[in-house]
Amino acid sequence: MSNQIYRIQGLKGIRDLVKVTCEAHISVSEFKSGLSLEDEGTESMYPLAYLETGFDVRQEDGNSETYSINLNIADRMPEDATEEEVILTLSKTTQILDEIHYQLETLSPSSIKVGYTSKLVYRSYGKDNLAVTRAEFTIRIPRYVARKNSGLMSIDIPNLPKFGNAHIILWDSIKNKPELLSTDDLEAVSQHLNASIQTTRQALEDAIQVAKSDLEDNIGTVKSDLEGNINNVKSDLTGAKAEFNTRIVGAQTEFNARLEATKTELEDKILISSQTTETIGVTVDGGKLAIKSGSKGYREIPFAGKILSYTIIGPNTGDIIFDLKKATLETLESAVSICGNNRPMLQGQSQKLGTDLLGWDIQVNAGNVLEFFVESATLSKIQLFLNIKRD
Repeated sequence: MSNQIYRIQGLKGIRDLVKVTCEAHISVSEFKSGLSLEDEGTESMYPLAYLETGFDVRQEDGNSETYSINLNIADRMPEDATEEEVILTLSKTTQILDEIHYQLETLSPSSIKVGYTSKLVYRSYGKDNLAVTRAEFTIRIPRYVARKNSGLMSIDIPNLPKFGNAHIILWDSIKNKPELLSTDDLEAVSQHLNASIQTTRQALEDAIQVAKSDLEDNIGTVKSDLEGNINNVKSDLTGAKAEFNTRIVGAQTEFNARLEATKTELEDKILISSQTTETIGVTVDGGKLAIKSGSKGYREIPFAGKILSYTIIGPNTGDIIFDLKKATLETLESAVSICGNNRPMLQGQSQKLGTDLLGWDIQVNAGNVLEFFVESATLSKIQLFLNIKRD
């Protein structure tokens, strides 16, 4: 029995490997693990790396085991985050996760194989309002065994340096992947950058001095030109103001004259008896849109009489064509037009008094129903009235 072999689980080693790698990333504030990020009830620091511990373990062969890994990178957003802020935060969490996966893939011991990722990017509306990137990938490790009572074996986790988007990363076109610079490379780049900064700074200072000298030489000329232009503009504005006032007075006078003529014309055309004439009508309001064609209302006539005229009034100039149909309550579906080819209409007008009823059936009887129908319109609001003289 002393030679009996026991299988040693690698769960703790997997968790420690992921934890060390996440904590080495310069942007990760805290690492946690549990069943689900959504169920995390304690206060957390963000960006947060969260490892789900519901591992799926498969034994590939007698020498290795494959663990399915679900790793989340979450970052907090304002409650009123704009769509642009959401996209930027999700891009950030995705970049952090990609860099962590790259470290796991390239810097893990040779005996540990990290698979490709399948990512889900989403926004969580919980109490912390999070942007989350969730990656699924696999880690294959040797199947560790030990003789009875020999103790647990652990994964040899390397001492990872800090990494992330603060490091200088070059793209290796031959290997077709990003390549972290070594310490010596970083020192050489730093020296080169410092020398370039000094050269650039001196060149900028020299250019500033030249520009300053040229600017001082030209300020007097520019100032004089500006003062002359300002005086010219003032003079032009004074003349324009006087001309504008003259035109305003003329336009006001012309408008008042036209308004008075229109008022007189309308008063002259109104045919109405103060004792025997009745007025019925309809108001049509399309809101902010042009009035749609169709039936706009009914009016029952309680007396017999003759239509003398119609009046169309609207707040704006435009076009509209009405049709008036006559029926009884029993024959509404077969109402017949009373206007013939002489429809009540506006054409580029805002009001009209119609006394030319040629072709109309002007006779109405008690119990008749008049239907007000719009055939077409560009106006959004209009009123139509009929002046009817009782028999």
